[in-house]
Amino acid sequence: MVIIFTGQSGLERKPYLSALERIANEKHNTLKVFLVGEIMYDVAKVKRGKILDLPLGELNAHLRTAFERIRREMVAYDHVAVNMHATFRWKRGLIGGSDYQLCDLTFM
Repeated sequence: MVIIFTGQSGLERKPYLSALERIANEKHNTLKVFLVGEIMYDVAKVKRGKILDLPLGELNAHLRTAFERIRREMVAYDHVAVNMHATFRWKRGLIGGSDYQLCDLTFM
């Protein structure tokens, strides 16, 4: 099963998702939570809080790489949860947080 979590900044989804992962794994249901933003920062090697300042093409390339990593790693788990933003309001206006064709994880 693939579960997608989205929401606005400040909702504190990460502690909830960590608890979800821990509880599921204690019950022998392998669940991995993927934090798209964390993966993008890992890939982009930019200062925290600055990733949305990147050119849109570069930002989308990092998003694509993040989902490629998720697709590679998710096969080791029974279930995955993906935490991501649907959109961002930034200096230049609204920015898409994901491309739903790009993040298609339905092949599980």
